[in-house]
Amino acid sequence: MRSAPCWHSTEIALPKSTQRSFLLAVLFGGIFAANTNAQSTYLPPDLFEESTQVSQAYWENKGQLYRQVEGLKALEVKYYSKGAQPHLYAIEGKVAMVYREITTYENQPEIDETTYRVDLSFRDANTVAPEASEQFNTHLNFYDGRDPGGIEEVKGYGRLVYPGIYPNIDFHLYGHSFGTKLAFVLHP
Repeated sequence: MRSAPCWHSTEIALPKSTQRSFLLAVLFGGIFAANTNAQSTYLPPDLFEESTQVSQAYWENKGQLYRQVEGLKALEVKYYSKGAQPHLYAIEGKVAMVYREITTYENQPEIDETTYRVDLSFRDANTVAPEASEQFNTHLNFYDGRDPGGIEEVKGYGRLVYPGIYPNIDFHLYGHSFGTKLAFVLHP
């Protein structure tokens, strides 16, 4: 059985999160009913009135992500988050959740890194690309020598929406101070 690829990027001058917790907090935000027209995406309020945070941003992939093993650009990833564990990678039709566990040994220079990946996909769902909303007023720049001139002005967003994943149902991902929330939004 072939293992699924994991991704990495080299980052320069990134915003730093003050939270150093490795708490895995994937919260299911709930199911929301929305009376909207088909032209706009309904963004439900958070059940606990928490706002999205830049430390949990979803960053667009403009070619700065590379497959960890092959070293090729991971262009199938549309957006990703790195603010808390697990890191999320939004791909058309699914979300990959990647958790990295690093083990250090006392008085030893070696470390062990173990990577776990779980793909979240939906049975009999429409294969739709994620769309970003709630853009933050910040960006990232990537300079690692693989792209002449670097990759600049990578935008961050507070929410990803998979519109119409099922008829009249959208799937939302959004971050807050404890991690990622997932929500299904129903359009009656």
